[in-house]
Amino acid sequence: MAGYLRSLFSRRGGCKQEQESPTSLRSLFHKFRRILELNNAIMEKMAELESALGGEYIFDNAFLSRAVRDMSGLVHQVAYSLNAMTDDRYVELYDRYEYIKGVLDDILSGGLGPQASRLAMGFPELHWENLPLAGMPNVCLAELLRTPHIGTVDGFVVTVTACRLMQEKGMTPKLEQAILHETDALWQRLGRPEGLAVSVCPAGGSEPASGLSAQDSNREHIVRDVLEACRKGAALGWRDMAVGVRERVPSEYRGRLRTCCPESRTLGAMSLAMSGPAGEEHYNLRRAHPFPPAESDIRPKDEAVRLPDGVKPLTPVGGGLLRGSGLLPADSQRLIAEAGIVLERALGAPQELHLCLDREGVPRILDAAVAEIVEEAADADDLAAVLDQARVLLRGGNSAQAGAAAGKVVHIKEGDDPDEFPLGAVAVARAASPQLAPFLLKAGALVTELGSTIGHLATVAREYRIPAVFGAAGALKILKPGAEVTVDASVPVVYAGSLDILLSQSRAGSELYATDPEFTTLRRLLQFIMPLKLTDSGSESFAPQNCRSFHDIIHFAHERAVEELLDAHEGGGACIEPHRLEMRIPLNIGLVDAGGGLAEDAGPVVTRDDILSEPMHRFLGGLRYAWDNRENLQVSMRDIFSGMQRTAAVLQAPAEQGMNLAILATGYFNLSLHMGYHYSVVDAFMQDNPHQNYIYFRFAGGFADAERKNRRAELIRRVLATLQFNVEMTGDLVTGRLKIVDRETMADALEQLGILTAFTRQLDISMGREDSLGRMEQAFREVAAQYEAEKEQP
Repeated sequence: MAGYLRSLFSRRGGCKQEQESPTSLRSLFHKFRRILELNNAIMEKMAELESALGGEYIFDNAFLSRAVRDMSGLVHQVAYSLNAMTDDRYVELYDRYEYIKGVLDDILSGGLGPQASRLAMGFPELHWENLPLAGMPNVCLAELLRTPHIGTVDGFVVTVTACRLMQEKGMTPKLEQAILHETDALWQRLGRPEGLAVSVCPAGGSEPASGLSAQDSNREHIVRDVLEACRKGAALGWRDMAVGVRERVPSEYRGRLRTCCPESRTLGAMSLAMSGPAGEEHYNLRRAHPFPPAESDIRPKDEAVRLPDGVKPLTPVGGGLLRGSGLLPADSQRLIAEAGIVLERALGAPQELHLCLDREGVPRILDAAVAEIVEEAADADDLAAVLDQARVLLRGGNSAQAGAAAGKVVHIKEGDDPDEFPLGAVAVARAASPQLAPFLLKAGALVTELGSTIGHLATVAREYRIPAVFGAAGALKILKPGAEVTVDASVPVVYAGSLDILLSQSRAGSELYATDPEFTTLRRLLQFIMPLKLTDSGSESFAPQNCRSFHDIIHFAHERAVEELLDAHEGGGACIEPHRLEMRIPLNIGLVDAGGGLAEDAGPVVTRDDILSEPMHRFLGGLRYAWDNRENLQVSMRDIFSGMQRTAAVLQAPAEQGMNLAILATGYFNLSLHMGYHYSVVDAFMQDNPHQNYIYFRFAGGFADAERKNRRAELIRRVLATLQFNVEMTGDLVTGRLKIVDRETMADALEQLGILTAFTRQLDISMGREDSLGRMEQAFREVAAQYEAEKEQP
């Protein structure tokens, strides 16, 4: 593409007059603008669904049906417009559209989804979206199995489809084969277990599994017991059901955790009970990490009694301490509480977990269900009295997701290991970088000093219902690591200590539970609407048949529509005559106005003042400033020879000898820019509606050795992350995406991108030392800060 563009714009003369035909440039621009308009409308509807998922308002099935219907119509028009641009080169896009629409319609009608034909599935394959097919207890155990440090059991599920088949025809050979296949796979994962437990549960409901029975590992017995469990479910009156086959854990100690216990004397505590040969115990655990007991009922035990972990009550454990007589040490209590909190947060409802202690005394979760508990809201006067006396640590910022949570403060930054983050702690960060998203799987709340409430990290916070406050100035300095705090993101404010009455009030809200049918349906729908997996337009996999979501389809259409404009002259049907941009920098940039991008009286040569496309105008402002305010870098002969390993795709002659192309429109620009031996692409849409705003940035190439090029790529990645881009990096290829942000944030990001583009030109040549990355990052920040300061001067 790069060489093609240079050859296209290096030609002069011989250009045919534009033909008024379906392939004319005017017609192509019309269809291209139509794709832009459609894509922006679709992104806005996606944002509405994400907001509903975050609990911003109550919705029903009529809302979901209308949203899917409207979005489907828009996506179909995108596929039509792209094929109209390309003489039906992408008709396969219709097939993918029809498939995805069929899946969405099936979900809306209560169907089992695209995996409905599966007869048996191992726990590693199960996700929340499989609830109607696999049943709540099985999916809960499967999700806990993927959560580090939480002990549970592995297994597989015989699906609703299989149980329907058993009720009609009994145990068929095909069904028996599927069960034995998953049994063999389970044994391979575990080694041959001592036995398996078989249970049945209703599909899509919140009831616990019924009919748990311990069996040996005889394959034929497993098939028999699955059939018997299905019959038991039918006898209970369950129309649709699923059968779980799980690892059996021999144990003398059993227990139950309830994550919400209104009758507890400790407001808002979790209730944990254990019983076995050494006695019975009860604990009320606080909900804030590390979930210490607020009160316990531990009976004295004989010194000769061996506890579940195999030691006696007065065994020394180090530091002059003794083991104690409790059945559960503090670490075990914490692990059990973490399992309950993980499921409660994922499902939006109190949980009841059944568990046991294995032979080493390690807790293992055996079953999970939604606890049928309604927590009453705290008395308004009592709440007001507590808040009047509470010490306010931090006030201000913007709420990205409402709610309240308490926990110990942990400062986080990019590069930290999310696995080391304590579950339920309060994460505090400098900026709302998308790279921090993995922490939200474990954080109780999030506070950042910088960031937009409609950026990527805010979207993730809403999806997981994590109370989040962005733009809280001074948070890192005020909220000390290790301090216990309560975050009320609805106000927003951060209090010292754990305010149980405020946490109780927050949980007693009226929003939909994630177990409600509407919420489950929305979550399943979004799996085929929102994910963007088709990202690399230069890859062979970037093809219609690989579109897995509506987002994939519209992104594919946009990329190919831009490409079609660049190739518009092919066959002599149309010829692009770009306006040449005159700037104080040695870059040859051609501008093609797709409508409203340039002043009406713009001539063959234009200046930045002629550009009406605000995103292009902002980008060029930063680009020109950085170019004028950085020293030229010297290239040694050693650097030249070390760069000769670059692939031909990037090592074509420097594009500054030819012309770079920008396509402009009202609020839009796409710029393919060669600077020396690297190649950048910027694609942006900007207007007042933040749900339609986005920036796509791609960088590749370099002249020096791989180590230096990778250092420059890492510098670019870090800068993009601080600007709230969602960044991916492979070698010296960096891809960044910023979406759903307000106009001001867009403007700042585009100016910073312009500065970054000029600042990093040939920068790999000078990044030979290990400490150069930090030095250059600081130097960039100084240039960017100077630009902001000068911009504010009259």
